[in-house]
Amino acid sequence: MNGLINNIDSGVSITLDGQQGGAAQILAGNVNALGNLIHNSGSLTLTNGVTLSTDTTRFSPVFGGGTLTNSGSITLGTAPIQAAQHRVGGAEDPVVQPNALNVTGNLFNTSDGVINLYGAGDSISVSGLRTQLVKGQGGPDSGQFINAGQVNLSGANTAIFADSFDNQQGGTTTFNGTGSSVNSLGGATNEGTMNFNAAQSVVSSSGFTDTGSVHVANGADVTFEGADTTDPGAYTQTAGMTTIDSGGQLTASEIDIDGGELTGGGTIVGNVVVDGGTISPGDPQSMTIIGNYTQVLPGIMDLNFDTTSGDQILVTGAVNLGGTLELTLLGGADSFAPLISSYTIITWTAGELGNFNNFLMGGQTSQSLSSLTFDHGTEYFSESFVQNQDGSGELDLLLTSTAAPEPSTLAMIFGATLFGAAVIRRRRRLRANGIE
Repeated sequence: MNGLINNIDSGVSITLDGQQGGAAQILAGNVNALGNLIHNSGSLTLTNGVTLSTDTTRFSPVFGGGTLTNSGSITLGTAPIQAAQHRVGGAEDPVVQPNALNVTGNLFNTSDGVINLYGAGDSISVSGLRTQLVKGQGGPDSGQFINAGQVNLSGANTAIFADSFDNQQGGTTTFNGTGSSVNSLGGATNEGTMNFNAAQSVVSSSGFTDTGSVHVANGADVTFEGADTTDPGAYTQTAGMTTIDSGGQLTASEIDIDGGELTGGGTIVGNVVVDGGTISPGDPQSMTIIGNYTQVLPGIMDLNFDTTSGDQILVTGAVNLGGTLELTLLGGADSFAPLISSYTIITWTAGELGNFNNFLMGGQTSQSLSSLTFDHGTEYFSESFVQNQDGSGELDLLLTSTAAPEPSTLAMIFGATLFGAAVIRRRRRLRANGIE
């Protein structure tokens, strides 16, 4: 192939196969025919150990401002079904080198674009025009990776390296491969959807901000860490929702819920601060926090209850309470008739400070929980703090009824009282006769 290809048009497919002389297909001497690729609306596939490097910046007078725009498909490696079709006589998968796409400039995956990383260790690096730095855990200093379409990290240990990572509104990034990662020396933001479906996923950045949807599935775990060894990393949500399913785990040095909602029955490893959003396990179910829990105004803890169980927040650490406690009675406040006398809503292992500033239930709001009634005003909850000497404890909601007993109930109570009085009199007579 002679000459340079700047655009891959719609309907055009280019496959670079390391086992089929793929490099020769695009090289004319030492010239990389795709060395200045700036747009792909067709299909570009790298497989069997191909590394493709392209520099977009020569088309932009702005320093580092060139962009590779993908509105078609970019595929690294071979899809699992396709790979199985290549086996002969039940042979095992061949051992191949990972594929790499290295972009100097920026990479923009449009709403029509799809990027798949199927092969183990496949990677995409987006590098700005600057001195290459070594991040704390290896990898280059990079340019902008912007996703408004679909990015699928399906192979084990697949990776994206960028100076900044922005999963835009409408964009979906899915981690299906064990050990898959997004590595950004700058910040990482999610305005769209990020799905974590595998173990040992990592998002490494100088700070992660969520305003969209983050979902950690059952059996999956993800760690949000700092961009280097001196940066502990933090997870900040200002809007949107973070869902951690039962059996899922999210780890960060601090999880700051400044807006939106944190929900699910999974596990959080790190200190949780709710200072503007809502924490609500939902279902009802239990959420576990291995770390400290702090809630301040205007943060909200919204707990759901049915007749036999309620949401719980189990804290392995200290608890500092403030803000609002909202109780959601499933079925409605006027029809809610619990079958148990108390609910444990929070437990801790290292001490507790403070109390909620406000209480909300069924449209009622007060600074006193016991003033909020349900079941047509006949019942209410009161708080009971249990603090043990070892620092552990719990917060219980105790059920109290203010309803006058029904006539049948009064008859039962009256009968029980007469029976009790007769028993007492009989015991007294026996004692008078010297019989115990």
